[in-house]
Amino acid sequence: MDSILDVFVALSMHMNGSQQILQSGRLINQFYEIVENGEEIGSKVAIILTFCTKENDDVCFLQERYNAIGRVARIFARDVCIYSHPQAIYRHLKWLLEIYPDVGINEGLFEILFTRVKNRVNEFHKNELKCFAFLLRCPEGQKRFVAIDGIKEMYDILSDTKRKLSSYKYVVFTIMEGLFDKKALWRCSEFIDLPEILTELAKNDKEAQLFSLQALYNLADVPRIKHLMRTNCYEILKKIDCELKISEDRKAELIHKLDREIYHTNELRAIGRTHIDIDMEDRPAPFGSGRRLPLRHI
Repeated sequence: MDSILDVFVALSMHMNGSQQILQSGRLINQFYEIVENGEEIGSKVAIILTFCTKENDDVCFLQERYNAIGRVARIFARDVCIYSHPQAIYRHLKWLLEIYPDVGINEGLFEILFTRVKNRVNEFHKNELKCFAFLLRCPEGQKRFVAIDGIKEMYDILSDTKRKLSSYKYVVFTIMEGLFDKKALWRCSEFIDLPEILTELAKNDKEAQLFSLQALYNLADVPRIKHLMRTNCYEILKKIDCELKISEDRKAELIHKLDREIYHTNELRAIGRTHIDIDMEDRPAPFGSGRRLPLRHI
């Protein structure tokens, strides 16, 4: 069976091969059943499914024809406390939720993923949070994030000195996505050391740097937080070295925003703020396509 799956992995890496796999309903259903049943070959099957969602058109086809998000939701719902799922299934789910966050909400993934985050399952900060953050890109996701006090949960993770994480990238990414609701934004004013924590991450954690700067930029809409940032973080922010140009640009915009008077809020209000896409990963196109694909979030 492994040798047969190796062939399918190789086929799925090629654009035409992945499209042929997607056309076979019996094959796709069998793949999801293997992962759902927790079979040993599930990890390799998850890799095939991931390669079959390389392009947005394929994601749309897979969701509309096979209800892929519903199938993955059943995999996660089978045992909410399971130690971990195959790594590839998280990437597969992330690419699905990137386009269909509202469907993920309707399929119960918000509650499932948040439960796993609260339980601090293995590598939750790299896997569950990476998918959970995309659920906040729809109004219902924002509403539920406020209802569960998600900002406090993320703050508790950041400020937990007893359990240090290997990376805080997706913790900050979740905060950044959650701040597009003004209730969550103003909730942050109760955590007076949050700007300092994010500033330290922007300074010392290159993976989380861009997301930290963006979160700080959003937080500066709150006068109280802006005052704290000008007092405690301003000089540190000015000295931060940025590896990426987009990070340097965001830092410059943040410094400019902090330089303005606290009461000066023209064009800086939370109301009417549009979503900002931060693309971090340049993905090569499938073999045989001869072109580049749009950037994707990692």
